[in-house]
Amino acid sequence: MQPTEKTIRLEMFLKPLSASIIHKPVELVAYETYNMTCEIIGSRPTSEVSWFREGRKFKRGKINQDANETVLHSTVIFTTAPEDDGHILKCQASNPKIDGST
Repeated sequence: MQPTEKTIRLEMFLKPLSASIIHKPVELVAYETYNMTCEIIGSRPTSEVSWFREGRKFKRGKINQDANETVLHSTVIFTTAPEDDGHILKCQASNPKIDGST
C-alpha cells in the first residue's frame, strides 16, 4: 500500500538584493537625450522603482521597464538641462509586499 502524501509549493515575498546603475554615459552635454539603466536583482514580486534627483522624485523624461523573474531593468530617458550640472540621479527599488524593503 502506497503512503498518502501531499506537497505544497512555497511562494515567498523577497526584498530586492541589489540595485545598480549599469548603463550610464561618462560625459553629459546640456540639451542632449540620454538613457540610464538601473538593474534590480532578487525581488519577488517585481520591485517598484523610482528615480530621484537630489532627493526629489525625478519626473522628467520617460521610464521604461523590462523584467523577468529575478531581474528588473528600469531605464530613464531624459534630456539634460544646465541646472542638472553637479546633481545626483539615483534609482530606488522596493517591494510593495514587504514593509521597509527599500
